Amino acid sequence: MIDFFPAYADLHTAAKARITFRHLLTMSPGLAWTEAVAWKSPKNSERQLFEAKDPFRYALKQRVVSPPGIVFNYSGGATTLLGGALAKATGARIDDYARDRLFAPLGIDFEWLGFAGSAEIAAFVVPELDLVVAINAAHYNSRLQGLTATAILNRFVLPAIKDRRVSFAC
Repeated sequence: MIDFFPAYADLHTAAKARITFRHLLTMSPGLAWTEAVAWKSPKNSERQLFEAKDPFRYALKQRVVSPPGIVFNYSGGATTLLGGALAKATGARIDDYARDRLFAPLGIDFEWLGFAGSAEIAAFVVPELDLVVAINAAHYNSRLQGLTATAILNRFVLPAIKDRRVSFAC
């Protein structure tokens, strides 16, 4: 995954080279990340991410605290990197891509939530939203009836995680 961000070559390490997009998608990249503290706390990684001049650098500079794919630790940094990679790979603004490829096919009227007018910062919410939309898709589209959070976790997330303990603070 880190090779997808060549502008941050100074942050490349052998440990980070083992992190894949699947690890980011399953919230198991093994990077230090803490969201289970008060928003105003300087230890809140999500707040630091939102305040960072370069959110991608902030997410990529986090230290590796466990091998990728071992521990689920919810991370806004993971979704930031996924959103940035998606925008780079598609060449599309992330809000346009989400509307055209994710929400419109599900018949969802989509209004983008932007932050500080930045397309990069707005990219933070797309990977989180696609899971939320998938979990709730049965409400919007009869083709997806029966899709539940449990089914999504059992099919996509849990098989990728070796340690089933859930952590929201690393």
